[in-house]
Amino acid sequence: MIYIRKRLVKAGFFFFHGKAIAAIPAIRWIDFGNPVFYTGSYIKYGKEKGKWDEIGTAQQKTVGFDGNFAADGADGHFRERSYSQWKALAVSVVFGLANYFVTEFRDSPILAADLGSIGTAADVAGAYVYQLDSTSLKAAVLAIVFSCVILRQKSYRWLKWKKRAVVLAGAVLIYAGLSSRIFSGTFFKENGITLNIWNPGSDYVQNGSLLSLTVSYSYYHVGRPEGYSLKTVKELTERYSSDDSETGEKQQPNVIAIMNEAFSDLSVLGNLDISEDVMPFVRNLQENTVKGTLYMSVRSSQTANSEFEFLTGCSMGFLPYRSIPYNSYIKEEIPTLTTTLKAQGYGKNMAFHPGLPDAWNRNNVYPLFGFDEFQSVADVEGELKEGDSVHGFVSDEFGYRHLTEQYEQFRQSSQDPFYSFFVTIQNHGGYTKNLVDVTVPLNNAEEWSKETEQYLNLIKISDEALKEFLEYFEQVEEPTVVVMFGDHQPGLSPKGDARTYTLDMALYEVPYLIWANYDIEEEERDMSANYLSSYLLKVLNANMTGFNKYLLQLQEKIPVITANGYIGDDGMLYGWEEESAYTPLLEEYRILQYNDLFDADHRAEEFFYLG
Repeated sequence: MIYIRKRLVKAGFFFFHGKAIAAIPAIRWIDFGNPVFYTGSYIKYGKEKGKWDEIGTAQQKTVGFDGNFAADGADGHFRERSYSQWKALAVSVVFGLANYFVTEFRDSPILAADLGSIGTAADVAGAYVYQLDSTSLKAAVLAIVFSCVILRQKSYRWLKWKKRAVVLAGAVLIYAGLSSRIFSGTFFKENGITLNIWNPGSDYVQNGSLLSLTVSYSYYHVGRPEGYSLKTVKELTERYSSDDSETGEKQQPNVIAIMNEAFSDLSVLGNLDISEDVMPFVRNLQENTVKGTLYMSVRSSQTANSEFEFLTGCSMGFLPYRSIPYNSYIKEEIPTLTTTLKAQGYGKNMAFHPGLPDAWNRNNVYPLFGFDEFQSVADVEGELKEGDSVHGFVSDEFGYRHLTEQYEQFRQSSQDPFYSFFVTIQNHGGYTKNLVDVTVPLNNAEEWSKETEQYLNLIKISDEALKEFLEYFEQVEEPTVVVMFGDHQPGLSPKGDARTYTLDMALYEVPYLIWANYDIEEEERDMSANYLSSYLLKVLNANMTGFNKYLLQLQEKIPVITANGYIGDDGMLYGWEEESAYTPLLEEYRILQYNDLFDADHRAEEFFYLG
């Protein structure tokens, strides 16, 4: 044992009840005359004061816990053990903080599928304000206490390298034998451990973070549907023939699709005591408009999944909960609304999102979806002027102005019908930073999440910008159709008695509209996002693929299909674990979607593309 004097605290020791419990990585000098370079071993101040072990004068050597020299750090048993403990503690602390803030901002903990979206999360991390509550501060204190416990542990001699290799090989074999069973099979479900898709936070409370995260990973695997075969696919697809790409004398309106960031009506959740409506234009728009409630698979985040359902006609209900197809499953060209419109002669075919180009992997996915051009904030930052930013993001008003300019430029060189898909960013969370002026106060703010008032005022700005955009195309002589929908609700909700909804499905409702600057039949119809592009084609009177026709027929029987459940034409909400009269229809849909997304070599091309 090595003993030192208390005056060496200046060298970097912490003392607890008179004993050293931690040390900095290096002590350059001990003041009894012998210079010692210390590189990380543990030196303890003990009860026998005034005694010193012989530690010599050699430099660049490590003193082991037992007082023996270990040249060049060979005797690092304690250091190896403590490093492992430090790493485990560091991972726990980092994950705990990340999980705390993710839950705080979107009202849901981290799941395995979120790990593929770390880059996108980092892109918008600066929009949030980070504050710890009393519980998280207590956790930080516990982490410090555990650090002290690590440093008080006694040393032990670890296995030699040959025995280590045997242990490692055994661990690898055990992992290889169990991983497919645990992570890709039904092990957890068979043992009654499932994921609560309505409230995954409850699983974390009941089962702990590690088990819950592991369970969520088992949901990430996409297996071949029961009954899947090329014969079955052929039998299903032969019922619906795709139209030719030739349109003949059909009118071809310009098409502008807008996915509006976090655009939703929070009054479906509870009472909003406000002096005026924050979305009067969208709510009152009736003429030449199809509108209603659109049911989404996501809430508060995962924007990419909403556009995935809209553009492809696929449903997140058949994919792992909270997985991101853009990150995990889209690796080659697939049929979309864009490929269908392009085949009919539409031009420009531009995707526009005034955020970072690699967010949700859009820069790689959009070309596979058939877009000829993708413009991000990097392409328009030279055009941005004072006032073009709201809430720290590019404003809706600027985005719409940019779209009209793109339309006018395109029209100078082409007479083809114009098509563009615009994903806004103005209303992105969080709502405690880069605040906007409050013109519509929330009088019962104490009954809602604290950021609700800011959010409502952002929606008011968004509603006004959309009104100005549609007024522009109202004056355009060419027939034009605009479809607009929110991508999800924000993670804001009423508290206690202010809550008026009874079904959690209300948390996934957003408004949508299909507006035309010419006469179309007005209609109110609720649906889920996977049907919207096919219904848009119906309103356009455009040519449709067999898949579009199939979806429109399925919509009559099951008007809502999301990752959270489905609603049949009987008006009842069903969970995915329930058997119902609609289950056979859903299984057919699952088979067709699997053929589209995961069996591209045998994809029924004549069903998913125009002839």
